[in-house]
Amino acid sequence: MRTYEALRNLAFDKHTYKHTTLGFLADIERMPKEIEYARGFFKRYYTPDNLTLVVAGDVKADEVFAIVAKQFGAWRGKRATPKIPVEPEPKGERRTKLAYPSPTLERLTVGWRIPSTVAPAKNGALAMILAALVFSDASPLVKEVVLDDQLAESLSPWWDTHRDPELFPVAARVRPGHTPDEVLARVQRALDETAAGKIDAARFDAVKSHLRYALLMRLTTARAAASTIVELLGPSGDPRKLDATYAAIAAATPAELAAFVRDNFTPKRRVVVTLATATPEKTEPAPGAKP
Repeated sequence: MRTYEALRNLAFDKHTYKHTTLGFLADIERMPKEIEYARGFFKRYYTPDNLTLVVAGDVKADEVFAIVAKQFGAWRGKRATPKIPVEPEPKGERRTKLAYPSPTLERLTVGWRIPSTVAPAKNGALAMILAALVFSDASPLVKEVVLDDQLAESLSPWWDTHRDPELFPVAARVRPGHTPDEVLARVQRALDETAAGKIDAARFDAVKSHLRYALLMRLTTARAAASTIVELLGPSGDPRKLDATYAAIAAATPAELAAFVRDNFTPKRRVVVTLATATPEKTEPAPGAKP
């Protein structure tokens, strides 16, 4: 978690994506003194026009509406409209090193700036396909790095849907005797090959099929269906986002994936955070902490 916080802090200068939903640790530690701010935040954003209610199951719509009106009809308030700064395009790679107080394997966390994965829906579909094609446990890259050459104990993406341009993060636990840069070089090589169009067509189709069936399997119970719809609806505001995502995955082509990677997964668009056991002469403050 510490590396992920540092990654966001380093990647963004203006946008609120600079910090996680909880904020920096320093913000949390100050909250007992910021209770009035917390109350103001609640009043600005916990409003009826900022609420989405999803009900799934064997229900009657009229009965649900009647219950909602009874329970929430007196709720008043209008959501504030925040001014979200536009983050400038990356101009080059950014790096930082963190020191951990206890013995640990070295960690690599790297993220590439990608455009909104909400609009167009194709971007989200391509990010999902990339995560499964290049970084799943069954991928040639993970087999090479984790099993064959044993450069790292693990290698996995952390990507999730976001409304504004965000990061596509990948994390690795590096084995003793190897370095984060060795792992990063293998990862970047795999991305460069994808950008060059070196994509196995049969595996590409298999990944798309798996992702589509996985979406459908998340609708097998009322609770799972509601959770899936909310997860996709939240960043987009679109109750039909599930249908759009399914269709975008089905329509995606290897050429589109290659272009997506070529445009966004270059060294100049990446942010790199490494973590290693602290040495007496070297420590790094936590993101957001005052010097």
